Amino acid sequence: MTDDIHKDEPYIVTERNFYVNIKNPDDENLSGIKKQEIIDWCNLLSSLIWSKDYQNPISGYRSMIDEKSFIDWYIATELTGNIDAFSSIYVYKDIDQSVLYFGPLWDEDIGYNNSSEYDLETNLLAYAKRGHPLEATLERIWEDPWFAKSVNNRWNELLDM
Repeated sequence: MTDDIHKDEPYIVTERNFYVNIKNPDDENLSGIKKQEIIDWCNLLSSLIWSKDYQNPISGYRSMIDEKSFIDWYIATELTGNIDAFSSIYVYKDIDQSVLYFGPLWDEDIGYNNSSEYDLETNLLAYAKRGHPLEATLERIWEDPWFAKSVNNRWNELLDM
């Protein structure tokens, strides 16, 4: 299922076609069992996002993400206009924690309107319709009133700084 771009990397592919590149532990230290645990965890997060109960803060997707880092990542992604951000995201999960953290920002070479691929003046990147699985996922998350309110509140908080 992987293409030539990903053939030399230790990518795993989730049920919703997200490519996950595990950087730690290193590939040679990643056991088959641990790799399967990571795949299962990613698939569970994805299934919660697409579940009928996804907006529930206890049993939905928010139970598996660090809400603050997710909101900050999203705002920074839209603010910088980084169209790579939906296909190249740095996230991490510590082994002893149950949530996924977003950041730091990276791969900004075609951010700040430095690309001819998309007109950033009138649309949110989340609705760019470039065919990446994360775009549909973000559209789904935007349907959660908590997310919309949280993005708005954090944006206003940052403007007041």
